Amino acid sequence: MPKLDVTIINRKLHHPFGISGRVRYDTDLLEVTLTEETVSGRGEASGVSYLGETVTTMAAQLNAIREQIEAGADRVALQSLLPAGGARSALDAAFWDLEAKKTSIPVWQGAGLESPPTPLTTAFTISLASLDEMVTQTQREGHRPILKVKLGGKDGLDIDRARLVRTYAPKAIL
Repeated sequence: MPKLDVTIINRKLHHPFGISGRVRYDTDLLEVTLTEETVSGRGEASGVSYLGETVTTMAAQLNAIREQIEAGADRVALQSLLPAGGARSALDAAFWDLEAKKTSIPVWQGAGLESPPTPLTTAFTISLASLDEMVTQTQREGHRPILKVKLGGKDGLDIDRARLVRTYAPKAIL
C-alpha cells in the first residue's frame, strides 16, 4: 500500500512576476509524494486562487482522503474521491509517476498512447513591470512564438508597454 506525503514548499522565482495589483518573488507549491517500498511518485500543484484554492486548502483535501489512499485507492478511484482541481491533479500525477517507475513503462504508454507526446506550443508570460524591465523580459523571451503580456499598470503606460513588446518580439503572437 502506498504511503502519502503532503508537503507545502516555497520556491523562489527566477524573475519577479507582476500582474496588476502585485508582484510575486516566490510561490508556494503543494508537493505530493506516493511511496511504495523503495519507489516514489511525485506530483505538485500551486492551485487556482480565483477558484479559492490555496496550498493549505489543497493539503487539507488530500489529508482528508489519506486513509483511502493508504488503504489502496488508486488513480481511478481518485476521480470520485476529490473534485477536479489542484489537489486531485497533484495526486493523479504522483500516481502516474509511481506506476511508471514501478513498471518501467513510460506514462504515455501506460495511458495507451501510440507514440510519445510531441511538444505543444504554449504562451509565455511577460509580466507587468517598468518599461525597461518589460523590454529586458522581451529581449530574453521574445523568441517564443506566443507571448501573454500582463498589463494593468496604474501609470498610464500600458500602450507603451504593448508597443515595446511588439517592437522586441515582432514575430510573436501577442
